[in-house]
Amino acid sequence: SPFTLRVAGAPDASKVRVYGPGIEPGVLATYQSRFICDTRGAGAGQLTVRIRGPKGAFRVEMQRESQKDRTILCKYDPTEPGNYRLEIKWSGDHVPGSPFNVMIFDTQEELNHYLQGMYQAQSGGHPPLPPADYFGGSMTYSTGFGQMSWRGSTAEL
Repeated sequence: SPFTLRVAGAPDASKVRVYGPGIEPGVLATYQSRFICDTRGAGAGQLTVRIRGPKGAFRVEMQRESQKDRTILCKYDPTEPGNYRLEIKWSGDHVPGSPFNVMIFDTQEELNHYLQGMYQAQSGGHPPLPPADYFGGSMTYSTGFGQMSWRGSTAEL
């Protein structure tokens, strides 16, 4: 009797893992903006990365180690301190943890103050959301965008 062999399943955003220094808070001068999206087991689909941050254009770079690799190295180049919002989607659905709100500070002292506030929030205090004018009140945002697709046509997927 005939049977269907599915080489790659339907897209499953819940299987995508995102990790690396680029989704953590940091200091602008020494910031490591790279992060990794591991799409193994997520089926065929399209990875989209959209980053919104303070004014000043920046790019999103995406590359994979090899054609068969399901691990994508992503990088962006923040040009000034502020809140960067990283939306990472697999075939239109947010991956676990997305959107990521990444705070980038001018000084180590500001970062330490922020991290101390986060720790206090986890201990039952108030979450450290800076006021809107914390970074000069700029409401101008730039958006960086990148995407990659997998068609699901090879057994390695």
